[in-house]
Amino acid sequence: MEENKSEKKQLFEGSNPRLVFVLGIVVGVGVFSLLSLAILVAMSGKDDGKEAEANSNTNAAAVNKAPAEAGLSADAITITEADYIYGNPDASVTFVEFSDFQCPFCSKFHPTMKTFAEANQDNIRWIFKHFPLKSHPQAQPAAVAVECAGAQGKFFEYNAGLFENQSSLSEEFYTQLAGDLGLNTVEFDICLSAGEHDNKISADYNMALEAGVTGTPNTIVFNKDGEVQMISGAVDEAYLQSVLDDLK
Repeated sequence: MEENKSEKKQLFEGSNPRLVFVLGIVVGVGVFSLLSLAILVAMSGKDDGKEAEANSNTNAAAVNKAPAEAGLSADAITITEADYIYGNPDASVTFVEFSDFQCPFCSKFHPTMKTFAEANQDNIRWIFKHFPLKSHPQAQPAAVAVECAGAQGKFFEYNAGLFENQSSLSEEFYTQLAGDLGLNTVEFDICLSAGEHDNKISADYNMALEAGVTGTPNTIVFNKDGEVQMISGAVDEAYLQSVLDDLK
C-alpha cells in the first residue's frame, strides 16, 4: 500500500504543472457540460409532459362555473343551419358537444350524452361539433364521413355508429357503415372525396379554440339568458343533470 501511494505521489510530482492545470480545466468543463445537459433533458421532459397533457384527451369531471373569469360567453358559440340539432330547437338550454371520433374518452361520454339528451329532449337542444385532434389520424376523415351521412339524413345514427366501432375507423368502414344504415353508398363515397364539409369542420375547430377548448370531450352549455358553463371530460348523467338544473 505505502509503495503504491509513493508511486502515485511521484507520478504527480513529476508531471508538468501546466499540463495538470489544463487537464483539470478540461475535466471540469466536461463535468459541467454533462450536468447542464442532464438538467436541460429533465426540463424538456417536463415541458413535453405539460404539452402532451394540454393536447391529450381529458377525463376530468370539471365544470367551469365562472365563465366570466375565463372569458367564455354564449356569443363564442354559433349555431347555424348546417348544424344538426337533437331535441327541442326552441329549448332554453343548449348543450354543444365538441368531440373527436378517435378519442377514447369521447366514445365513453357520447353514449351518456345521447341517453341524457333523449331523456331531456323537450328541455334541451343538443348540437355536436367537431374538434379533431391532430394526433388522431382518423378524426378528420370520420368527421367528414358523419357530415356526409348527415347530408342523407342519418347524422346522429352514423355518429353513434362511429363511436360504437371506434377501433374499426377506416375508409372502408365508413362506406360499410353507410350501407348498414341504408344510405346511398355511391353518393356517400363521392361526398367523402369532394371536401365540401371541410370548411364546416374547420369552423367548428376554430370556434372551439376561441371558446377555450383544449381537449376532448368538452361540452359548453348555455341558456337564453347568456349564462354559460363548460364541462370538460366524460362526466356521468347525474352531472349533466346538475348543469341543466343550474341553467334552467
